[in-house]
Amino acid sequence: MPKSKYGKYISRKIIRKSVHPEITAPIMSFKCQEDSRGRKISLEWSCISKPFVMEKKPMMDDFDRFLVFTGGDPQNMDDFKAEVEIILGDKGEKYIFNEPRVVFVPRGLLHYPLSFTKVEKPIMLLDITSTSEDNQKGKPDYIQYITAPSIKLHTMVTKTYRDDKLIREQTRRFKELTYAGKDVGGGSLTLYWFPVTEPHIMYEPPHSHDHDMFAFFLGGDPMNVGEFDAELDMWLGEEAEKHSINSASVVHHPKGLIHRHVDFQRVDKPFMEIHIFMSPEYQKARTLEA
Repeated sequence: MPKSKYGKYISRKIIRKSVHPEITAPIMSFKCQEDSRGRKISLEWSCISKPFVMEKKPMMDDFDRFLVFTGGDPQNMDDFKAEVEIILGDKGEKYIFNEPRVVFVPRGLLHYPLSFTKVEKPIMLLDITSTSEDNQKGKPDYIQYITAPSIKLHTMVTKTYRDDKLIREQTRRFKELTYAGKDVGGGSLTLYWFPVTEPHIMYEPPHSHDHDMFAFFLGGDPMNVGEFDAELDMWLGEEAEKHSINSASVVHHPKGLIHRHVDFQRVDKPFMEIHIFMSPEYQKARTLEA
C-alpha cells in the first residue's frame, strides 16, 4: 500500500472529557502546533447543559480568542434558550446576551469571568484561539467585539454525475451560521457552520487558498458529539490523494494545498461540519481545471 502524503493533516482522536465537571457531555479538542504562517491554532467545542461559572478569574492572553455561542440544535442554531455573562476590559465591563453571539477577544485584552446564568436548553460553545502578529491599538469600545453571527436558511443545489451523465440532482435547505472578521471589530478568522443531513456530492473545482483552512466533522448529537455515523471521501493535493472520513475528525488544509469536492457517501445520522478559514474573509487563491 503506497505511503500517504497528506494523511498527516487529518486528526481523528479529538474527543475528550471536559475539565469542567459541570460539562457532562464529551467535548471536541484540537490543537495545531503551527499553521503555514507560524501561528498556533487550538479549538475546543463543548455542550453546555446547566448553569455554572466556567471561568472565575480575569485573564489576559498573548493570542486572539473567539468564543462562539449558539443554540444546542445543530439544525436550528438560532434557537438559543440561555443567558450568558462575560466581563471585558480593565474596568470589568459586564455584557449579557441571550441570543447567538461571537465574542472576539484580541490578545492583551483582560477578560472573564464567564458565566452561564440560565440554561433552559443545551447550547454549544466553540472556543477558538490563534496566536497573531496583529495588534489591536487604542482604547476600543468593547461592544464592537460582541457580534451576532449570521444564521440564515441556505439553499444548495447539488448535481451528481457518473460518466459525464447527470444521475441525481438534489435541492438541500439548511440553516448555516457564518462569521467573518472583516465585518466586525477585527480578527483574522472566517467561520461557516452547518448540518449535513443526507448523502450528496459538494462539488468544487480543484482549488487552494492563500490562508489555512480547517474542516471539522462532528457528530450531530451535542450530548454525544463523538458518535459519527456517516462516511465521506475527499481528495487532497495535485495528485488527488483519496482520504475517507468515518469518525469525528479534523482536516487541516495548509495554505496552497489543492483540494476538491467532497463525496458524502453515507449519512445514517446527521452531523455537523465546521469550516474555519484563518483570514478575515473567504477567498480562493488558485483554481485548476477539473
